[in-house]
Amino acid sequence: MSAWLSKDPERSPLLRRPPVQRVVSSGGPTPEELARCDVFNTILLIRQDTIEHIDSPVGWAKMQEPEINYGIVRPLTDKYVALDNLAIVYCLLANRLQFIDDSNQLPQARLNLARAHLCELLAIRVLNHYAKATEPLQHPHMSHHHPTSLNPLSQGSTTHTHVGPSMFPGPTQLVRPERLAPSVPLGPVAHGRRHTIAADPSQWKEQDRDG
Repeated sequence: MSAWLSKDPERSPLLRRPPVQRVVSSGGPTPEELARCDVFNTILLIRQDTIEHIDSPVGWAKMQEPEINYGIVRPLTDKYVALDNLAIVYCLLANRLQFIDDSNQLPQARLNLARAHLCELLAIRVLNHYAKATEPLQHPHMSHHHPTSLNPLSQGSTTHTHVGPSMFPGPTQLVRPERLAPSVPLGPVAHGRRHTIAADPSQWKEQDRDG
């Protein structure tokens, strides 16, 4: 079966996924490496892709069907893995939170929930890719990121930046440049259907298969 899938051009990845780096050290990324993560533009890219691909309400179960899986989910997963961005899980879950907040706006509530489902499913698929590494799995999603990292309009600025009401739940919608957040809290906050980040890493693949 696996040999047949590998020969079928319809089921092969559109983009070649970079091999996962297998390292012995568990020190995690350096501050310099985190500073190079393009969080701001990646968040915008994911939002644009999600809006472009999901233009009608689609339930979680429907997204597991081959038509959407091979037409939308798999190509986007390959695309985001190819970015080789340590902040990709953070960006996906930040978009999920924003779409959940947007679902409060009728009459597009169900449409925005469908877009939130896609972001969560993509986060699961990306985590499945990183699960193949011997590198500790907390690195792609435990690292702290700022939502305006590499935003050309905020370089060198010490003022507050508006990033949307859901990305950092709390009494204020203004995020100070020194206020950072990892991906881990975004999973429970977003009330993920599959508890993407809250689950034990060994369960990610099983959850994805059961979905």
